[in-house]
Amino acid sequence: ILISEAARIEDQLKMVKVKVERSVKLLINLSSEKERWEHDSKDYEKQTATLVGDALLASAFLAYIGYFNQ
Repeated sequence: ILISEAARIEDQLKMVKVKVERSVKLLINLSSEKERWEHDSKDYEKQTATLVGDALLASAFLAYIGYFNQ
């Protein structure tokens, strides 16, 4: 009885170790993903800062090209 219970506990211990290893890998991947999101967020802020000028430039270009279409 004690041997089977010890084997069961060892199996549970192995499963817990596997789960812990997976959890550590997940945390490492999530931390790198956080860094990527922060970098993308800063890039997005830069793009929104120039959005009005980009739209103005695009509309001016379309108005200029539209003249030659007629």
